[in-house]
This record gives sequence, structure tokens and C-alpha cells, in this order.
Amino acid sequence: MAKVEGKSTHAVLTVTEVPVDFTAELSEIHTEEHKLALFCCEVNKDDVTIEWQKDGEPLTPSNKHVIQSEGRRHSLAIKDVDQSDVAEYSVVVGDKKSLAKLHLDEAPLEFTIPLTDQTCKEGETVTFKCEVSESNLPATWLKNGQAVTLSDLVIASVEGRTHILTIKNAPLDANAEYTIRIKDKESTAKLNVQEVTADFTMKLEDTTVPAHESVTFACEVSKDDAPVEWLLNKNKIEPSEKYEIYKDGRKHSLTVHDLLPEDSGEYVARVGNNDTSASLTISDIPLEILKPLVETEVLVDEPVSLTCTVNKPNVKATWYKDNVEIGPSENVVISVDGATHTLSIKK
Repeated sequence: MAKVEGKSTHAVLTVTEVPVDFTAELSEIHTEEHKLALFCCEVNKDDVTIEWQKDGEPLTPSNKHVIQSEGRRHSLAIKDVDQSDVAEYSVVVGDKKSLAKLHLDEAPLEFTIPLTDQTCKEGETVTFKCEVSESNLPATWLKNGQAVTLSDLVIASVEGRTHILTIKNAPLDANAEYTIRIKDKESTAKLNVQEVTADFTMKLEDTTVPAHESVTFACEVSKDDAPVEWLLNKNKIEPSEKYEIYKDGRKHSLTVHDLLPEDSGEYVARVGNNDTSASLTISDIPLEILKPLVETEVLVDEPVSLTCTVNKPNVKATWYKDNVEIGPSENVVISVDGATHTLSIKK
């Protein structure tokens, strides 16, 4: 009311409360698994009561959902987002509501631990290992750009986020650039296989063998497909009917047939710069009569031949008659044909 010189006037003032409303509404969120999602809004009045909802159901503060208010600003933080958090979120204040969706996007794959270059010796086991940001994904391994052929000696495995390529008994031709491809990502590293000089794991042994028999020298080397050279008294031996050279993986052998005195000596097997040697001694065969003389009856003045065979060729023989040595004459012929000895009496 107001008075002026005895006059007055009055009026009624009515104050109407401004309705609460949003000055900044929620926005849709795109995030990746295990990250934090933060919804924010702002209203036009301080200290108002709000409610957060997920798919229409009220949310309460927890380790998973952190609700905060600061003046007119309000927020909902969702920790360690996973697929179960994908929903429509809303915030309600008075009779007003703001809504927004949470979307879970696939995170780009990353190599958290890439492949590294490896070095090993020939015949050893070597392993390539890497780690990616997702678990149990299929992978392709490449060798110099070509798909790796897996086998008992080349093994690919996955342990969660870790991918492993194991090469056992690594050969020289495993020297290469290796690549692992997962989705659209790759990691590459080199393998250097160092050659190992072949050596003998089983050496030759000295031996003594009777003449005209066969002997086999055997040895074993430390590498498959390592060439072995054979020598006799420093002269290279070539395969022939006399010399049989055999190889089976790491095992090597030399067989010498029909041994003669000149076959005795030092036999050497050589691989690279390494040698093994053995001496061969030819022993004399004890003389034996294989086919003895046979008693024979003939008429007077008829020719007759007496024959025997021994186990050694060209052996000197002496013939006797009633313990008296006899030799060749006009009527007596003595001959030798290899191991067969003959006495012929003309009459």
C-alpha cells in the first residue's frame, strides 16, 4: 500500500515459482568395454532432487554407479563398462525427464606386446610370443608372407591374449621373417638360425676281419643330411661293387667286400672339419680242406686224376706218394685252379 497527502492505494503481489527444467540435457554416449561412461546434465535451479534411471528403473549409488551433484550440475558415472550396461539412461527432475542411450563400441585391436626378433642355434627350439588387447582371437602366422605350415615341429597356440608360435628342432631354412595377423593388425619379427658344425656322436672302431670276408664301418653325426666323406689311407673312397656307402638320417656306414691284404689300413669318415678314424687289420684264414681226396681204383696203365678243394685260392700244395714227395714229370701233372688242386697220372 502507498499513501500520498491522505490518499492511499494498494495492490497484491503474487510470486509464482519458476518450474524446474533442464538447461543442458543428457547426450548419447559411445564408449568401449572396460572404460568409464559419464552422463551429465544441468538444471535451472540449485539444490533440486533428481532421480537417475536405467531402462526406467531407479539407480542407486554403488561401486558401479557413482551419482554426484554440484549446484545445478548433476552426473552419473558408470565404471568398467560392459555389455550389461548398454541401456537407455534417464534423469528425472520434477515433471521433466532427459534421456540418452549408452552404446558399447568395439575397441580397436592393439598389440600390447609385439613380436620380437629371435636367434637360436640349428636344432634348438625357438618361440615367438606376442600379446593383444582381446582374448582368444583367431590368428594367422606367416613366414616371408606365406602361411606357416603347422606340424608336430611347428606349433601355434593361444593362451587368452597371448599368441605363441613354437618351432622345434629349428632347421637352417627356418631363417625368415615371421608375421602374426589378427583381424586387421599385424606384428612382424625375424628369426636368425645359426648353423651348427656337424660332429660325430658315434665314432668308428678298430676291427680285425679275415680275408675275403666283408667289414662294415659305422658312425653317427649330430645333424641330419650332413654329407660324410670316406677315405682309405687318405684316398677318397667312391661307391662301387667293392665299396658300399650307406646313409640313413644321421647314421652312415661303409661296407668293404671281399677283403684283401691291400684293404688293410686307416679308414676315415669326415664331416666338415671333423674326422673319425679306425684301423682295419686283415687276418689270415686258417687253411681247411673242403673237399678231400677220394680213394680211386683204376686198371693198370689207365690215366687217373686225384682232386681236392681247400678254402683259400692259389695256395701252394705238395703231393706225396707213400709219404714220399712227388713232383711234375712226363707221367705226372700237378695243377691248381683257384682253390682246387689236381694230380693227374697219365699211366
